[in-house]
Amino acid sequence: MKEQLPDDSPLLPAVELKLARLQPATAPRAEAERVAQPFRPGERALGLVVPLSGKQKQWGEALVQGATLALEGSGVAVIAKDSRGEADGAQAAVEELARDPSVVAALGGLVTGEATRAASAAQAQGLPFVSLARNDGVTAAGPFVFQNMLTARAQARALAELAMGRRGLRRFALLWPQIPYGDELAHAFWDELDARGGEVRAAESYAHDRTTFAPLVRGILGKGPEERSRRHGALESSRGAPAVDFDAVFIPDFATQVALLTPALAVEDVYTETCDPREAERVRRATGRADQRPVQLLGANGWDDPSLVDKAGKYVECAIFVDGFFAASSRPATRAFVNAFQLKYGHPPSILEASAYDTARLVRAVLEGGASSRDGVRERLAARKGFPGATGDLSFDERREVTKQLFYLTVERGAVRELAPEELGPAPAGS
Repeated sequence: MKEQLPDDSPLLPAVELKLARLQPATAPRAEAERVAQPFRPGERALGLVVPLSGKQKQWGEALVQGATLALEGSGVAVIAKDSRGEADGAQAAVEELARDPSVVAALGGLVTGEATRAASAAQAQGLPFVSLARNDGVTAAGPFVFQNMLTARAQARALAELAMGRRGLRRFALLWPQIPYGDELAHAFWDELDARGGEVRAAESYAHDRTTFAPLVRGILGKGPEERSRRHGALESSRGAPAVDFDAVFIPDFATQVALLTPALAVEDVYTETCDPREAERVRRATGRADQRPVQLLGANGWDDPSLVDKAGKYVECAIFVDGFFAASSRPATRAFVNAFQLKYGHPPSILEASAYDTARLVRAVLEGGASSRDGVRERLAARKGFPGATGDLSFDERREVTKQLFYLTVERGAVRELAPEELGPAPAGS
């Protein structure tokens, strides 16, 4: 089973988010000298705030491996501090690293519970910190905090751009599990559709351990957006609409449930093999409806699991989903990283190692580019655009959140592969 990112609570608790926003916008005066102090030649280190004990230990070790590979031959040391996967541990680790004058910056805060406290502590100490948490809003702590990890918002944006901007799809159905992962992705995608003028024709959530999906699928066929009514407070109905009145179905779930849900779509004549014109013609003949069109299946990074094809088989053929890293990618920077990592460690990397590697290489680049103090590192990180990384070309936006081209993946003939740029369709106007 593919290792998943921590899912203890991807949504920032309101209280923690409020505390993050109350942090000072700049480092306190007591830290000003430390922030501006030049680094001593040969005494530079990158701090890691990672779980090195407890149930998330393997995630911490993965981050250490990625960062260590990135800094080989640079003269920049790696100093890893154990956060224990806890908020108090993360704060203490950041504060300890900040007191070490050799530490030029830090990365980590992977586990959701650590993210806000680590970011707040780094801001208070004037230590440039790149969060590897997927929480939205982490960088609200202040200008010393950056973020380089796949988020729900980034996935939703990428999928909406593909579906609406490149493929011209306008009408959608949403089906998602009642867990933080599913809720966050479904509503982020819904927001993107609203912003782009898309239409949600049906939306239903379900228990995360549900095993029978036929009633759920029957319920969305020809059904008005009742989930929209619960969300926005306006009841609408379209029960007179055609049985399949949507162009795509978004299912932000994991492989086990996807393998149960997608056959239920086929049973109810929701055909999803969009990449095979012959199959589309066969469907029209079988149903006797000349207007019958295949529906595009859309998924998120939970689909990027080696067991997906084994479990779901033909029912996920032609599906499109996104991830923040794909080890089998043909992108030169990705391929170079994967080869180097496997040579050094003897196993393929995941998004954790790749994200730590990219972040550490970026810090290395700004040091080699002339950054000579913590404030200089912060300034150069904020200004860096299009840095080639294993997870894409990295830039930070005005919120200091990473922006990069995600990996569009599909299932073809029983295997997952990356879609080539020319397969995505024409770029949206103005891009």
